[in-house]
Formats: sequence, C-alpha cells, structure tokens
Amino acid sequence: MVRHIPLALLLPAIATVVACGGAVSTPETSSGATSTGEGSSSSSSSGGTTGSSGGSSSSSSGTLPLPQGSVNVCVDGAYRPLANVILEKAGAPGYLELRERYRTPEPVDEPRTIDKEGNACDGDDGPDGIRCAKEVAAATTAGWPMEGVGMEIARDRFLVATRGTQVFTAGTRDEVLGFIGVGSAEQAAFHATFDGKYRIACDGTPNVAWTEAGYVVRAQSGIACGTGTKIEEHHLLVATGGVVTVQQTKLVKEGDPNCAIGRKPAGLVAREPSRCADALGRFFAEAAYLEAASVVSFDRLADELTALGAPRSLVTRARDGAADEVRHARTTSALARRFGGDVTMPEVAPARARSVYEIALENAVEGCVRETYGALVAHWQATHAGDLRIRAAMQVIAEDETRHAQLSADVAAFLDGLLDDHERARVEEARHDAIERLLSELDAEPEASLVAAAGMPRASDAKRLLALLDAAHLRAAA
Repeated sequence: MVRHIPLALLLPAIATVVACGGAVSTPETSSGATSTGEGSSSSSSSGGTTGSSGGSSSSSSGTLPLPQGSVNVCVDGAYRPLANVILEKAGAPGYLELRERYRTPEPVDEPRTIDKEGNACDGDDGPDGIRCAKEVAAATTAGWPMEGVGMEIARDRFLVATRGTQVFTAGTRDEVLGFIGVGSAEQAAFHATFDGKYRIACDGTPNVAWTEAGYVVRAQSGIACGTGTKIEEHHLLVATGGVVTVQQTKLVKEGDPNCAIGRKPAGLVAREPSRCADALGRFFAEAAYLEAASVVSFDRLADELTALGAPRSLVTRARDGAADEVRHARTTSALARRFGGDVTMPEVAPARARSVYEIALENAVEGCVRETYGALVAHWQATHAGDLRIRAAMQVIAEDETRHAQLSADVAAFLDGLLDDHERARVEEARHDAIERLLSELDAEPEASLVAAAGMPRASDAKRLLALLDAAHLRAAA
C-alpha cells in the first residue's frame, strides 16, 4: 500500500521535480497509511487558492438591456425561485415548497428545501391540519433533472404544494404548471430557470419585462473556468405553457483555460468580469474575490464540524484557515490594484444545513482535487514568479494553502467514518471524475505575462504537476 506523504513535504517536492524534469516516487509500506493531524484516508482542502485562480479572459461590457418598465425579481440581492409566485386568484395554492435531492441509484439522504412560499395547510392546527403537516413533511416524488454547472453533482427537484389541507406533489413541468403558471414576472423567471440551465443574475438591474409575445427574462448560463467554457447572458421568451425560447445572446466572459476552481461557498454570486487591460490585474482581482469567498467556506466548515462532533483541533484549524484567507484576500487585492485590477467583495447567500454526504461530496470535488492542485500551483508560483513581490506573496500563500490541504485531508477522514458504504463509493466516484475533468481543462496556454511575472505553469507543466499529484496522492489516498 502507498504511504501517505504529508502534503507539506509532497507539494513542494512535486513542484521542484517537475521544474527539473524528474519524477516523484512514493515509498511503499505494508503497514497502511499514515498522515499528520487527525488521520487521513483521502485528501481534500478548504479555502481559496491563489494558484488556482484565473488566467486570461475576455469579456463584453454591459448587459443586454430590457425595455422600459422592466422589473427586478430578486429579493434582497438574491434570487429566490418561489418568491411571490403565488397569485391571488381562485384555485391558487396556499403553499409551495421546492425540494432537491442528489441523483443516486438509491436515496442516500433526505430531500432538502431550496425555497418555500406561503402558509402550509393554511395554518390549520386542527386534526386535518396536523395530518396535512405530516403529509407535507413526508411528500416526495421522482422530480425533474437539473443541469449541472461546472463540477456540480447530478440532482433532481420537485414541488410540494397545499390547497387548504390537501397535499400535492409535482415532478414534471406540466405538473408544475398546475401550481405555477406564467402570469407574472416572478412566475416567468421560475420557468426560465426551471431546469438549472439558466440563472438569474441579481446585479441590481431589471431582469424581467412584459412584451406582446410574453415575458422576456434576462438570465445567464455557463461558467468561466476551463477550456471552451464561457458565461453568456440571454433574453429568454417564456410563453404560455412554460416554453422557453432564446431570443438573444451576448458573451459576458470567456473561460480561463488554466483555471482550477477552489472551494467556493454555496450561494456565491458570480463576479462581474474585470475590465482591466492587464492580465495580471485580472488574475489577481479574481484571486482576491475567491480568497475572500473562502473565508466564508472555512467559517461554514468550522460550524459544520462543530455540529458533527468533530475533534476540537479540526474546528480550531478551520477557524485559523478563515484568518489565513483574510490575509490572502488583502495580499491579492493589493497585487490586483498594483496592476490596475478592480477588486470587489464577494456576495454570498445565507447557508442552509447540509448532510454529511453533501459535505463529503464537496470535499471530493472542489476540495480534494481542485484545492489541493491549487496549493501545488501556488508552490510552483513561489519559485517561478519573475516579479519579486508576487514571488514573496506566493511563498507565504503556498505554505498556508498546504496546511489547508492537510486539514481537509483530515476532515475527509473524519467524514469518511460517518458515511455508509454506498455514500463512500459515490464520493470516491465523484473524486475520480473531478480528476479527469481537471486534466481536460489544462490544455491551453496562460498569457505570457502570467507565466513570466506570476509564475503560472505552462500547459505541459500544469499537466505534469497534476499527473504527479494524482499518482502520488489523489488516487493513492483512496
């Protein structure tokens, strides 16, 4: 069996070996795995990694304008799919609840509530109301598939509704139309985002307009991380029956071919693309945004570990990680401004409670693979950056991120003991898929200034870094 090498030794060794054109070997032992910290059976990491953030990008300015009289369906700067969708008319439901579950061969956790609106069972506290409340709590159906964005896990959604004390479920668009028509801007936005292909961008500007042809919804799609990816904005015509037709499309941002998304908190609002002409300014502006968002990730992780009864040392290290990310955000913000980048603070929607399985999946996809690789890239930058200020900053960040990677490896070991066999297999499958996905994103070359000044690895070096990390740690840790 392959012995687990502490990441503090492994990551800088891999970066040095690739630079010298050699190969890493891993010592063999018959006594099983060892690690630092609380024990490690898999590797994941928490928090942002500057080395995993953006490369080159191009974008169009502004957004697709809507006609005068358009409305903004966002609530307090965030989109709630069920907000104000219940209309005051005969036959309208009194309560709606949108639920979601991960798609697995066998159910492994309870569906979670995405949003709800209204008063379940009309607030009846008599026998019928009590029965109704129990039926609402237990309601389930097959649901409709949601399209994933980036590394998201396959999932399905369904609707629960009440009229009086009667309980209903809806698992298809046709069934949903019995409860949510296309009679208002909010209802049109719900149908535009029904299957997750499009999302409402809550940027403070109007996003739904009424026209003679029907409601037009301004929405976005895609991600900007990886070769061939892009974020686009669309005008979507939502006709009677919930049929969605694309009327107009505009490019918002080209994907960064050298991006490796680190751990981002759920509910992170997409950042407007930087208009900085300097690739270094854009790179560090994106890095600063992700580092600041990672503060939330660490704080949430610490809260979740506390709730799960994790060792106190794990909770303390997660809190320390949040403090590290505050410093990283300040450092990368200063670098961004030095090169003319525009720095913005992240907006993150309130968190919801997550199951152990959900936390483990996030570790496998975003932490285990992408964050640990990002820490490795930070070590590479710490020795290859031609700009001395960038090199000094990356030396500190690389050490911090390596501690975060080791923390997450230990967190993954703790979570592994709380999963059943089926959940454990699904988590491992997700991690292997993430490795293959990341490898496919490392084909394009970063801009020359990012290689020379920021020390970003060229495509061939990036692939060798990932291959060695995979062989020495990622798959070896399984």
